[in-house]
Amino acid sequence: MAGLDFLCDWRYAMNLSGRQMARAGYLLTWSGVGGLNLTADITVQNPFTSTGAVVLTGTSVKCVGVIEKFGFAGDKEDPIRMVAYVSAGNAAALGAKLASGVTSTKFTFSFAICGYDGDAKTWFEAGYVQGGAKASSAVDTMDGKLQLFIDASPVRIAENVNISLCRMEFQGAASTKTASTLQFATGAGEKVTKTWGGA
Repeated sequence: MAGLDFLCDWRYAMNLSGRQMARAGYLLTWSGVGGLNLTADITVQNPFTSTGAVVLTGTSVKCVGVIEKFGFAGDKEDPIRMVAYVSAGNAAALGAKLASGVTSTKFTFSFAICGYDGDAKTWFEAGYVQGGAKASSAVDTMDGKLQLFIDASPVRIAENVNISLCRMEFQGAASTKTASTLQFATGAGEKVTKTWGGA
């Protein structure tokens, strides 16, 4: 298993796209950068209701945001880049923090991605932080610019539904002190454990 890049259908995650068995991803927690704690204020149905789930248990998922893109090259020092859609409240909180100045680049986050294996005819968890833990990270920089962005212009999740979410994008650098254990899979029978960060 080389690079671990996952494209997720965030509208399907909101249970509105009409397509069945699409990959869905959830940003479960996100906090840091000097005291900001994004609220898990989105509750959606869990497509993975069969047995075998480790993180996505129960009939619903409560999350900070729904994931559109997850990118990770796979080595312990590689960054993780994620695009997710969050509520207007969380967007406002993050926008205010960015405007007032980030006092610390350290943050923690957790996520869960699920997909459907058409050959095995079963859902599987494509990515999550092992043990229900939160991954330790620091906001990465590129050309001196923090890789943490929020779009203040909301996107309606469907033309006929008056619910809008805002695009959030961040790139987290691996912690040099704390190692996180990440579990990935590209199908029901192919799993790999990755250590992210650490000395």
